[in-house]
Amino acid sequence: MKLSDPVAPVNGKGNFVPPIEGIGSGRLISRFKRNQPASEQTRAFGLIKNTYQDAIEYKTVPAQVRGLIFLFGLAGALVPIFGVPTMYAELVEHDNPSKFDYAFMAILAAIALFTGLVLVYTARLEFFRPIDEPVIFDRKNRKIYRVFRAVQPGVKGLFQRWPLQTAEHRWDTITGEYRVTITPTGSTVSASHALHFVAVERQGESTLLQDFQVANPLLLGEFTIGPFWEHIRRFMEESGPHVPSTEAVNVEPVPSSLWQSLGAVGPFGPNYFKWWRTNTTATVFMHLFIWLVLPFSLVWAVLNWLSYATATSVHWPASVIEAIGPANE
Repeated sequence: MKLSDPVAPVNGKGNFVPPIEGIGSGRLISRFKRNQPASEQTRAFGLIKNTYQDAIEYKTVPAQVRGLIFLFGLAGALVPIFGVPTMYAELVEHDNPSKFDYAFMAILAAIALFTGLVLVYTARLEFFRPIDEPVIFDRKNRKIYRVFRAVQPGVKGLFQRWPLQTAEHRWDTITGEYRVTITPTGSTVSASHALHFVAVERQGESTLLQDFQVANPLLLGEFTIGPFWEHIRRFMEESGPHVPSTEAVNVEPVPSSLWQSLGAVGPFGPNYFKWWRTNTTATVFMHLFIWLVLPFSLVWAVLNWLSYATATSVHWPASVIEAIGPANE
């Protein structure tokens, strides 16, 4: 399927294609059940972009995270990009290269190849991707609808265009799982907190598993996983409100210029005074280290703008629109 093609219609049994996150990623901390409260509070992190009579639509790719994946890939590749050619040139200048020199050249070539693949992979995750991968929770029909990128395995898949897929799940098959992924970072470790929605469908003798996320792990933490799940649970199980009382529907404008992208990723842009009002402490900190934060923000903004400039549009299938009805004004 080409990215420019309409999204394939959702069939009655769901389109069970493994999503990007994969099944079983991270260490399982706890499970949330549909009929048991997970928190006294509810949160949506401003991810609700549309409401319907009996449905809510979440965006899963907020503007502030676009470009970040490739930025991390680029940062990790800086040392090999500049270091490998220098070391290779020094080895070539040896009059009588030894076996050790040849072995070291092979290692440098492997590092260069690996670095190139990392850059291609992170670029693939950022550019020419859908402008969003939305998720709709439909309590009237007790369904969940998704649009997402299908994984193409192997190196060959890195150089192919993103095929879009749709999926339909029955809410009654869903379990929430709180998982943590621990990543070593030098002398310390960092923890990524994620809420996975796990659907288990049984068709005859087969059991089909589907695992997906709604909120980016960058937005979640140990004490916000529960409230995020709880808002969705209450909406689906207890006719809860469409949007938490402390939030509003967030119709986020898509950055169409480098200036707007700069405002999406940090305070140095059109949202400068808003940052001072709503994130005073963080803004002061960024100004204290402006010599580091501003160049970082500029590079991130360029990648953010490129990510949106190459993005492809996404449209819900007619069957989903018919099921949920028109959006609320």
